[in-house]
Amino acid sequence: MRVNKLWLKFFFAAGLGVMASAPLVAKEDGLPDEAPTIFKVVIECRAISNPTERLACFDANVAKLDEAQQKNELFVADKAQVREARKGLFGLSLPKIRIFGKGDDADEIKEVNAEIESVSNDSKGNLVFTLKDGAVWKQIDQAYFGKPPAPGSAINIKKGAVGAYWAKIGTKLAIKVKRVLE
Repeated sequence: MRVNKLWLKFFFAAGLGVMASAPLVAKEDGLPDEAPTIFKVVIECRAISNPTERLACFDANVAKLDEAQQKNELFVADKAQVREARKGLFGLSLPKIRIFGKGDDADEIKEVNAEIESVSNDSKGNLVFTLKDGAVWKQIDQAYFGKPPAPGSAINIKKGAVGAYWAKIGTKLAIKVKRVLE
């Protein structure tokens, strides 16, 4: 899956779409803790004891869910899709909003392994790596890397302390990098 600006806009819009339809019941971290109203109404249909009325409730509200999804007002994703999206956003500084569910530390992406599509230099001579998935990473330290890696080389990028990221390519020393949008 290629992650580019359009993909990022999709997930940002998805989060806003889900959040826009959810009542903002904030917890101490300031983040919404409830499902969107349109979803809660479907769940509430289960409490109706009359089978005919319950079915009518489900039919009407599932149709509303479908319509909301068709209009891009609601997005549905399974855990694998959420993990893939988090992987695609690895390294980007995003506001702390729960567009991918509540999650926990086990869900956090701490490193990615990828393949380099191309390598260039910025105006200061630092390396800029474009990965096969479209992510662009830029060297931000002054470490001498030597001969730039060839396209197709494997790269491992790990999250370090205090928001730092480190890229390791082959047997070379790790260099400090940051994710950029281009």
